[in-house]
Amino acid sequence: MSASALPILIASTVVAGLAIAWALLRRRNGRLRGSTPVPIVLLELIERDPDAVILMDSEGCTLHSNRAASDLLGPELAKLDRVIPSLLAERLCDAAGRALSRAEVMEALFPLDLEATVSLGPVQLDRVHWLHVTAVTVPLHRREPAATMLRLHDLSDWQRADEAARERGDTLERGIADRTRELETAVENLRQEIAGRREIERKLRNSEERYKMVSQLSTDLSFAFLIGADGEISWEWITPVVARLTGYELEELAKLDWREVVHPDDVTSITDRAAALLDGELVEIEFRILTKSGEIRWLESHTLAKRDEETGAMRAIGAIRDISDRKLAFEEEHRQELHEQETQRLESLGVLAGGIAHDFNNLLAVIAGNAELAAGELSVPMLLQQRLDRIRSAANYAIALTDQILTYAGRSSLEVSVLDLGAVVTGMLDLLRASVSPKCPIELLPGVDLPAIEGDETQIRQVIMNLVSNACESLGEAGGTITLRTGCMHADASYLAESYGAADPSEGDYVYIEVADAGPGIDAANHSRVFEPFFSTKFSGRGLGLAAVHGIVQAHHGVIRLDSDPGRETRFRVLLPRSEKPRAAGLVPTPVRKSAADFPVDGLRVLVVDDDEAVRELACEFLERADFEVLTADGGAEALRIFDTRSEEIDVVLLDLSMPDIDGQQTYAEIHRRCPDTPVILVSGYSEEMAAERFAADAEGVEFLAKPYTADDLIERIRHCTAS
Repeated sequence: MSASALPILIASTVVAGLAIAWALLRRRNGRLRGSTPVPIVLLELIERDPDAVILMDSEGCTLHSNRAASDLLGPELAKLDRVIPSLLAERLCDAAGRALSRAEVMEALFPLDLEATVSLGPVQLDRVHWLHVTAVTVPLHRREPAATMLRLHDLSDWQRADEAARERGDTLERGIADRTRELETAVENLRQEIAGRREIERKLRNSEERYKMVSQLSTDLSFAFLIGADGEISWEWITPVVARLTGYELEELAKLDWREVVHPDDVTSITDRAAALLDGELVEIEFRILTKSGEIRWLESHTLAKRDEETGAMRAIGAIRDISDRKLAFEEEHRQELHEQETQRLESLGVLAGGIAHDFNNLLAVIAGNAELAAGELSVPMLLQQRLDRIRSAANYAIALTDQILTYAGRSSLEVSVLDLGAVVTGMLDLLRASVSPKCPIELLPGVDLPAIEGDETQIRQVIMNLVSNACESLGEAGGTITLRTGCMHADASYLAESYGAADPSEGDYVYIEVADAGPGIDAANHSRVFEPFFSTKFSGRGLGLAAVHGIVQAHHGVIRLDSDPGRETRFRVLLPRSEKPRAAGLVPTPVRKSAADFPVDGLRVLVVDDDEAVRELACEFLERADFEVLTADGGAEALRIFDTRSEEIDVVLLDLSMPDIDGQQTYAEIHRRCPDTPVILVSGYSEEMAAERFAADAEGVEFLAKPYTADDLIERIRHCTAS
């Protein structure tokens, strides 16, 4: 060989070696990627899957992995020369913490037949994460061996379920929103691609079986159906999750029309929204279904349709999520909010009613007192006497009405004792029957061994009388039976939340009285309004019957439950807290009231303090006629000036609570500081309970006298406080 041929030989050898190496490298890379094409749609689904997903060839080498897999197993998955079984065998342990060998991993996951699906789990990853591993074969191309799709589902959160219990609701909501946005984005992208390129449409059809396979692993329901030219719907496929959501197996569901599963009230809305599918829009619908067991469940559907150019039919694909828990939580929150607003409204009306009653009592004190004084004059003609009697009668009616207003406000005075509610109802039965129309017989269904309650017997009787009278009114001229029932029950939070009365009733045992009638009933929209003053479903100005019932029950820390089926029956059930105290053996006798004439007059001097001139004059007249000596003051400031100069002469102070310059509370404090032994009678148009709330000072021993009062009331109270 000549010297000039040697360089040529060496160069040829080098080139051949590089060619062989390059071919081997291309063959190896072709085995991993080039020769095993992966459909774009499948890669897109894998990439968007929240679980770690790895697509491998028949030898276990990585074809593709999503970001979740890289985050879970590390960036080494991005290298195509990594063999997944070996990588998993290095890091997986069984539930007992024992490391798994490569042979065990291969035996558990990879000897797969087409259509086969196997799983391994739970296992540990690096002794930190708990995983459930699922492997499924994916036929990529009929001339190529099947690939294996490996899904690694992180179960770590299940192990920390107790710690995350309080955050589970928020996490679920965020997960639903995130998954919904992901689905909307994926479907929207898919819709745009389908509209732009028919080739992608064909690929979508070819890959749909793979999508169905992936959907089998999801907790959401996926489906596809055809809408024919006649509008009829025929299902192509639906994932087995439908059995969990509806209670129907696939075979049963195939025999039903979709309208038989959807709630009747939602059929029209679904039909109307479904029309948008024909325009290629993404249709989102929230609707209810009736499960096989009759349960109502809320679902959220996302559906997209495309017209098949060959057949003319619309082909739809979508997913459904169960949102019943979210809906129920929202409805409960909304119901609670409405109930709180209604409670606040009734409380506001109560405060207003209390203020009105106070002002009325000041006026009625002057009217009734002067009528009483005028009627006591011996020289009054008979005709004038009759007119004075009418004035007194009207004033007494107005006084009773203001008492009812205070009762509605829940601020009337209570004389609490331990009561047997069953005995109270039984004792009233004759009176009740005499008070209602003969066309309305009363049937009593008494409870047995009822626990005791604590309350004001007079007001409890008023509750029973008002409810029975209201029932008789609702029955009208036709009449009907009024059912009176007593019993005891345990009321939970949900039952109490749908009742009226106490602002925050306690869950527990209650004794109840129920009045039911078969009158026309009350619409749900008017349930709360029946407790407003002067409201009636028949005509206005009916009175304060049910409003007073509401106030009395509220003052007794009880509730009222109203259930009405218009045209059939209406039931008012009053629940009063049970008492652990023993019932009294008998009724306490009512003390005999004495008149002012029964008290001797000792020339006591009384200081009358009131900013209302008419009220001052009336009190002076009452006292002077009974031979008391009287001093007057038009406010707190003048009262203190008089007291500073003549305190030794003053035996009793009659003090109004509400005055513009110095109110009764401040005036009392100054009087008590100057002379602690001087008796004080507090006078107010408010009830004793409301006056006590306003009179926050330490007033032990202070007497209370409500306006309007009679001469006997005033003199008796003065004698009582001076004798003690």
